[in-house]
Amino acid sequence: MLSDPLGLVGTTVGTRYDVTACLAVQGAWVTYKAQHRDWGRPVRLQVFAGAVDQQRKAFVDAGGAIAELGARFSAIAQVRDGGFHDGPGGPVAFVVTEWIDGLHLTEAILRSGRTRFSPDLVLEWMDPVLDAIVAAHREGVVHGHFDPEAFWVLGTLGPRATFKVDGLVDGAWRPKLQGGALPIRTPATGFAAPELSSGDTTLLGPWTDVYGLAAVMSVLLC
Repeated sequence: MLSDPLGLVGTTVGTRYDVTACLAVQGAWVTYKAQHRDWGRPVRLQVFAGAVDQQRKAFVDAGGAIAELGARFSAIAQVRDGGFHDGPGGPVAFVVTEWIDGLHLTEAILRSGRTRFSPDLVLEWMDPVLDAIVAAHREGVVHGHFDPEAFWVLGTLGPRATFKVDGLVDGAWRPKLQGGALPIRTPATGFAAPELSSGDTTLLGPWTDVYGLAAVMSVLLC
């Protein structure tokens, strides 16, 4: 189990989310598994411990923007809740997303035992994702870190598999989201558009997502 830099495991966030495990750490952004106290269902808790109030508010605002998109597109990991919490180490912002029982695309490919998939099948998987991302871009929201770890796969990699976009909240970028900062997570090597390495947020846009999506699709195709 990962160390818990924010000391939230064993505590209750937002009065109703009992934190059970730390799943990932990326600087001031930490992902936890939690249990909804009343419903008894697992959720994914994304917590941002930025020191600036405006950044924490921007993180929650990003969650609200993605919740609206998720209500229209099932290919986006659904946002359930969000708010602010006084943690053991100070104030944090949190966003609650659905708990997905599936594999990240990297592991799904390894388990499939295959190195390439047909263009028709890849397009079948990606069409709902592309529709959702086009809608996000029309809202001025950029994902910012597309790589195989940005996708959950529900089912095995075949005609019945479904893809869900992961991490849109922590990557969402537009001037009022994330306080104008770069996406919290950077893509894996080979998937990051050149603009992301510049550190200049004015260079981010839909084109950075197109680069990452094309790189992911090329992995599936060849």
